Amino acid sequence: MFIDPPAYRTCGDGSAASTTGSTGCAAVAEHEAGAAVTALDAVAGVDLGALSNSDLEDRVVGLVALRARVEGEYLAALGEMTSRCGAQSAAYQLREFTRMNAAQARTESRLAESLVEHDLSATLDALKCGQIQTSHAKVIAREAPQKHRRSEDEFLELCRTYPCDTVARNPLAYESLAVYADLEAEAAAAGLSPIDAELALQRFERSGSMRMGDDGTPLSARQLADYAVDANVLPAVFSADWSQLALGRTRNASDAQRLILAVRDGGCIGCELTSEPTRAHHIQYFENNGLTEIPNLASLCEPCHHDLHQHDTKIDTPPDGRPRLLPPEHDHSSPPARAPATARSP
Repeated sequence: MFIDPPAYRTCGDGSAASTTGSTGCAAVAEHEAGAAVTALDAVAGVDLGALSNSDLEDRVVGLVALRARVEGEYLAALGEMTSRCGAQSAAYQLREFTRMNAAQARTESRLAESLVEHDLSATLDALKCGQIQTSHAKVIAREAPQKHRRSEDEFLELCRTYPCDTVARNPLAYESLAVYADLEAEAAAAGLSPIDAELALQRFERSGSMRMGDDGTPLSARQLADYAVDANVLPAVFSADWSQLALGRTRNASDAQRLILAVRDGGCIGCELTSEPTRAHHIQYFENNGLTEIPNLASLCEPCHHDLHQHDTKIDTPPDGRPRLLPPEHDHSSPPARAPATARSP
């Protein structure tokens, strides 16, 4: 048997405040905290091993709903705290007084702040009633305030039926004629043809499949590459200017970067040897703060790499992105090389 947690009451400014005062508010808060503990105690102490499968399933579902209700009350209180002192200060207090890690404290404070700032009270009410989960609230807080998205009520209707990751993949308000009018106006302002505007919309829709996590958080190209490598898939994820998958001050190029270099350079840029025996050379030397990024890397075999350092050969990077070795500059300080002797005619 589950006991619903009590609804939190707010101590207002007017007559109620003058009647109860700060001591009365503290007493109310203490009473409700005790009632919440009593409600949790009522569901504790059950012999889980004695439950049937159906009873265990009912218990888990009931506890999930109870947890959602408690989290709804928690986010409402945290939202009030952020409105008084800001999300940063609220996050600091969470970390200081609850031993919560900094990342979690910041995330939850920003979520509570967003729910209050955008007046998403219906979302908080649905969470307090156990109708949705906190992950649903994250999707609504992120998507609903944006342009061309579903309204809060439309999101809630979906959230009461579908998991949050499914909802996150369908944020657009397709049924609204105003949305199509806005999209057409934006496409016209950007000088896009109707076909290009439609392709842009399709790309946005497909981006929904590149989301993962309980709240449908978009994945970066680097995260996608990491997941692909873990799945024994060697990805080549890069932009038109070869700027993706940069590793900063890491000296050795990654397998994914070497694959990109193989596609771009087609082998050694000095002798056109195949890519397998080449190494990734830093165009701006690593010792001179050169970064391990695709635009600063070139494929060189061992002999060409040694020759480059011996003669200080320069590398040019043309607009197409494929580096090339520049011919060695003539050294005017040394005497010109003597032409080889040729046999005289008789």
